[in-house]
Amino acid sequence: MTIRSVSGFSLIELMIAVAIVAILALAAAPLGSAWVANSRIDNTANILAEGYATARALALENKANVSGVQAASAISVAGGIVSVSYLDAVTATTTTVWQKPIDTTVNVSPESNSACAALVVNFTNLGMPANGTCFNVSISSLGGTDLVLAF
Repeated sequence: MTIRSVSGFSLIELMIAVAIVAILALAAAPLGSAWVANSRIDNTANILAEGYATARALALENKANVSGVQAASAISVAGGIVSVSYLDAVTATTTTVWQKPIDTTVNVSPESNSACAALVVNFTNLGMPANGTCFNVSISSLGGTDLVLAF
């Protein structure tokens, strides 16, 4: 009689390994969702910073041919879209030159402890916010760490 050795895993050993992997996955799931929420907040902050810089650059270009404290360009946040535009003083039309959507799960609102109560900033032809306006926003997402930006 020949004895054959059988190698491999028993069903019990396999079930224990699957249970351990499941427990580790359940423990890691909250960390993953927080990471995703914080990533969305960071992405929104980057879009706002890019829009702000674009609006300042457009104001310095002065395509609207304005002078003094008149608005040469503007950045606005409305309906989940960040837009940069300028008002042509001759034709009285607004031209949007840049826009990007922000994640629908992210909330952008004026910062509550700030005098800046609007999500629109106008820039003069010197690239400075017109009439003392400022752009302080609070960015939040469910499960993420809130972020306040002040420009």
